Amino acid sequence: LDFDRRHALTFIAQGQTPDGFGPRLLGIDLLADWHASGIYRYQSGLPYSRTNVAGDSLLGAPNDFRLPNQSTIDLLIRRSFRVGAQWAGIYLDIRNLLNTDNVIAVRRDTGTPFQDLAQLEKMATSLAAMKLGPKDFLELYTLIQKEKDIFKARELELYYEINNAIHLKIAEKSENQVLFHYISELLQKTTIFLILFDPFYQLIEVNNTSPAEHQRIVQLLEDKNEKQAGLAMEHHLESAVSGIDINRLLPDDYLTV
Repeated sequence: LDFDRRHALTFIAQGQTPDGFGPRLLGIDLLADWHASGIYRYQSGLPYSRTNVAGDSLLGAPNDFRLPNQSTIDLLIRRSFRVGAQWAGIYLDIRNLLNTDNVIAVRRDTGTPFQDLAQLEKMATSLAAMKLGPKDFLELYTLIQKEKDIFKARELELYYEINNAIHLKIAEKSENQVLFHYISELLQKTTIFLILFDPFYQLIEVNNTSPAEHQRIVQLLEDKNEKQAGLAMEHHLESAVSGIDINRLLPDDYLTV
């Protein structure tokens, strides 16, 4: 059943500081008579069904998959005090104290909360396989050669420009404007992130496989092997920054930059 949640746990802790507790200022016991409540909630994930990309066929049995477990901690701190003949109160109510990210829904075709760049480009690459022509392949191979030359020359900004041009050329030939829009936007954000953390000079120290992976993708596209081309693109994007040590790239005074 859709609402078959197997486990749920709620733990509540309460406390109160005693009268006269803590320092006194202007006749007020600052830390006295404070009430605090903490609530911890844990629940196992709900079931859901996976489908293919088209959404017209189930993968496995209905409700054969489950969302991740969820947990939160809430905190309430309050104090009552007298204002003349009346009572008033102040309180601090914090929901999800630890800022825990809980997944409450996923895409039925991927089992993930959203489509990332690798998944979007995988789809675009598969769609482009039957639409790329000889002139397109000539342009792509020319861009890949430029990518190799620019990398050797260590021209950072041009390197990312050529890299993005390769990806956008393939995405454009998918002829899916929605895919192209999101891929273009994500590539821009990814490039800004990489330039800020400057992994280029770290990549110089290791084997840069990006041009070879681009060449492999284009060869598969030229062979009209849409499935393998899509998988190659997904692998390329997932491995592109896997060797980058972000902590190593941060300047010592990063927080003040």
